[in-house]
Amino acid sequence: MGVRGFTTYMSKHSHLFHETFKLKNSYIIIDGSGIAISLYVWHTKSHDCYGGDYDSYANTVYKFFNLLKKCNVIPIILFDGGYENRKLRTVLSRMKSRICSIKKLSSSKSRAMNIFPLFTKEIFQDIALSLGVKCIRNDHESDSEIACLGKFLECPILGYDSDFYFFDTLYIPFVEFQMRSVVDKESSRKDHYIPCKVYKIDKFLTYFGGLNKTNLPLLPVLLGNDYVKKSMFSSFYQHIKIKKSKTENEQQRLIKSVICWLRNESLESAISKILGRFQIKKRKLISFKLQSAMKGYLQNNSTIIEYLGDIDTPISKKEEYEIDISNIVPTEADEIFSDSDPSDSISELSEVDISELQNIENLVDDNDEPEIVSTETNEDLYFIEKYRNCLFPQCFADIKWKNMYFCLPQVENYADPNSHKISLDILACIHKILNPMTEKTFICVLRTEGTVIKKEQQKPYSGNLPSLDKIQDFDLNERKYHLYEILKIDVTYQKFINMFPSNWHIFLLSIYYWKKNSKKVIDVSYIYSLLLCAIVLNFIDSKIGFCRSPKVFEKKYKTQKLDALCSKAVIHSNSIKDYFKSIDHEESLLCMRALMPFFAIQPKKPVDKKLNEASIVGYFSEFQSCVLHIKYLNALLGFPFDNFLFSKFFCGTFLYNTVVDFRRRSNLESYFEILLKDCKNIRCSVQMIVQYIEEYIGPFCESDAKKRKKRKKKQNKQIAFENEVFI
Repeated sequence: MGVRGFTTYMSKHSHLFHETFKLKNSYIIIDGSGIAISLYVWHTKSHDCYGGDYDSYANTVYKFFNLLKKCNVIPIILFDGGYENRKLRTVLSRMKSRICSIKKLSSSKSRAMNIFPLFTKEIFQDIALSLGVKCIRNDHESDSEIACLGKFLECPILGYDSDFYFFDTLYIPFVEFQMRSVVDKESSRKDHYIPCKVYKIDKFLTYFGGLNKTNLPLLPVLLGNDYVKKSMFSSFYQHIKIKKSKTENEQQRLIKSVICWLRNESLESAISKILGRFQIKKRKLISFKLQSAMKGYLQNNSTIIEYLGDIDTPISKKEEYEIDISNIVPTEADEIFSDSDPSDSISELSEVDISELQNIENLVDDNDEPEIVSTETNEDLYFIEKYRNCLFPQCFADIKWKNMYFCLPQVENYADPNSHKISLDILACIHKILNPMTEKTFICVLRTEGTVIKKEQQKPYSGNLPSLDKIQDFDLNERKYHLYEILKIDVTYQKFINMFPSNWHIFLLSIYYWKKNSKKVIDVSYIYSLLLCAIVLNFIDSKIGFCRSPKVFEKKYKTQKLDALCSKAVIHSNSIKDYFKSIDHEESLLCMRALMPFFAIQPKKPVDKKLNEASIVGYFSEFQSCVLHIKYLNALLGFPFDNFLFSKFFCGTFLYNTVVDFRRRSNLESYFEILLKDCKNIRCSVQMIVQYIEEYIGPFCESDAKKRKKRKKKQNKQIAFENEVFI
């Protein structure tokens, strides 16, 4: 959810509503979807224009969880589930806004605009699961469940969503959470704590003259959230006194004015006066929207508490509290506006809402969209169990229950086709496995021409696929077989990937699928960049530690010390794993010294005029889409391959810089030997893998520089021949 401007308002008045808090020795309920993005935006040094520096982001996430562990804080993370029907308009609006922001993005504006990349939430969740952190996925949006669990366990919640200000629970806004620990000198054990500020709802109510707590659910609805637009209540705003202020904008003044108005009203009288500002024919719809939007703030009992497992703290169940506003009579003292009165023209009541009004009785009977509930079929029970334990991604609920998928916009050249087009066949397979008997059309919502968003109907997958029920009984080889069949992986390539560590398999399958299905011309420089990046993030970082600052690296390892290191002899082996094992600390240092400049934004270099910055990133955006959806397919088939941590294989800045550099070389092999002259085993491992890939997939295109050199050589020969004939 979220109320625009309310978090800013509370931050400006933080001293009035927050108290200092020592976070230690307790549980904490975390809004996984919100904190994943907040960690990326505020604590990760990344260049968004290059598609995502996931290595830096993963380092931040590990620091976050290590900090909690140091202070004996046990996290329980809740993630959002599928989208509710009433939020689809907001989802589409945000997609459009994201597309427009990405279109303006460039390396010169990288830090001015925050565009979280495709794998942000995936990496946060994967790291949490790998560390054994309890992760639960809610059926829909998780805000109310987070608040419920915070009340049950009597512990704070951590998030960055204005809706948490309206729940009666201890709330730590992420902006008030310091990413550091302090020794508690007042404690006899001298243990560590995280300095925070916690929001107290009683301080908020007291400050506004004893605002009634029962009125709080109405406040975010009147101010407008993800479910109800603020413009719906424009006629209501015209009849309250707006506070004047030279230091606050219109939204800030409106927030304060609505709070002051509610202070003098009961819930019933407030709703009665609000409804009285609308025409009679529209009141039923407005009443339903109020009831529906307020429901999320009134939930007191959790529907997913059984997934907590064994915990040490007793759970205190709260008394359920509901509000029924359907019988509240509007205040007739106010005149009902005529159809021609402009003050009653609410943009929210469009043609869509008129049709919604005709079906209002059905909506009221259903009391909003049904939750994901257990059924008697083993298939649905299996799905729900996997979904709520975060073993299935968030989008599976939309694919299964709505037959719909939202393609998250990426950084790419918007003159090119959408980077997710390459994955539509995989998505069609996922849809058929999740809905084997459905006759409904599968729809993908994605960017089409330029910045236009459209709903595209997908052709059903024509092949035979197993149902979820059957997948449960498959052994490992059967699950692998079906993944190979869906991706059309050649038998020889299947043997090739077994030459690598298990965590490389999804990465290599994605390269195969990308090369075979992309309509782009993928030259060998992209493959060299991907493989070199994977080796650095998997082996170099593990040997010398995470370091992306040239100054820090130079200070830690003096130049004289590095110069004294000798290049290690090549081991001469046909085993790729042997080359990986041979990478030692000394070779890692020499390799990082050579490659460190590629992790930072470089001065502008001449690039092919036909291939601008967004176009190069677009190649890797297409690759990211392949990885993401193959990862989803792997999860759906019961993980025939190890779960894939993408942060070990992808740094957008490094990949962009190396591709630009490699494409300028007329002889990439010779340049590669010069670049890694002191890292012979690393160089040989990359060259060997490229050789194998070309053998099993087919040769890649030559770089543009090499093509230009050949053309120039041919032209020179032609000129020499003509001169010879002339003489």
